[in-house]
Amino acid sequence: MAVTRRRPGQDPALIAALRGEAAIRQAVLEALRAYRASLDTEKLAAAIDARDWIAAIDSADMQTLKDGLARAFVPIAAVYKESAANGAASISELLRKAGHIREARRLAYAPRAVTIRKADPDDPYAFEILDDDIAAQLRAYQDQLIVELTQEVRQFVYDTTISGVRAGLDSTAVAATVRDRIGLTSRLAMAVANYRAALERNDTGISLDRQLRDFTADAEVAAAAAPAGTRLSQQRIDQLVEAYAQRALDYRAMTIAQTESVRAANRGLHQSYMQAVTQGVFPHAAVTRYWRLGSNPCPICIAIEALNTDGVAVDADFVSPDGPIDNPPVHPSCYCSVEYITDLDMLR
Repeated sequence: MAVTRRRPGQDPALIAALRGEAAIRQAVLEALRAYRASLDTEKLAAAIDARDWIAAIDSADMQTLKDGLARAFVPIAAVYKESAANGAASISELLRKAGHIREARRLAYAPRAVTIRKADPDDPYAFEILDDDIAAQLRAYQDQLIVELTQEVRQFVYDTTISGVRAGLDSTAVAATVRDRIGLTSRLAMAVANYRAALERNDTGISLDRQLRDFTADAEVAAAAAPAGTRLSQQRIDQLVEAYAQRALDYRAMTIAQTESVRAANRGLHQSYMQAVTQGVFPHAAVTRYWRLGSNPCPICIAIEALNTDGVAVDADFVSPDGPIDNPPVHPSCYCSVEYITDLDMLR
């Protein structure tokens, strides 16, 4: 199947996403670390002994996570606004071309980086996006993101606690397990658990094959596993596992940043074109959206492009094997984007 692939650096909307990614990653990491640090293992152990699962979940301060995520949304909102402003600049250019270039028929958007600002009142072709609409969209986006992430970590603490109790671990051991893994996805948490188990049984085939390990400790770990070596102390194992968990936390923050920066960029651009249509700047039928694949598309992304070769209306979702999709991303670290094609004949 022939597919059209675009590297992030080739897509103007995704340039804004990439520009904001580092700030988002750092802010999310700080939020996750603060939440992790708020865990009270003694309180958790006591709650487990009392079989009080609500108290167990609350042994880490959820408000700390919510506040951290609210701060993390600031750079996400900046990506959204920059992409919306890029869209507004592109729409202004389209209006200008429609007024002066009669040979033009169909023109893809080519937004350029601009700052959020009011349209030039002396420019008859300037399109101004409405701040109230942007603010409402961002409030809904922030609320949705915080709810999803906080529900996910609460469920993780509960599941990990119950799993440990059912496995017959005492409350102190369960609390230690939660401490190792809190703030991570299930897959990353399992990686942390496997790393600890490998260190405890001197299995260098696993412990020295983990991508998130502390490479500077490789010689120490290998020596401890040698026939004449001295096994690592429990304290040293705890230190290595904590360092591994911190790297896993950073990896999760990076994944969230990649995903949310792309989501913000695509939503911001979409908002600018939706406003152009609702304000009557463009006729509804003048704008068509096309799914464009990122640098490493998954089978679902490839299918979306194949199922929507004729594009969709500005307010329509894309057809996908998993149901309607409004905008990328489809999955974590998805770099797909949407191209907007405007029929300039309809603007005259």
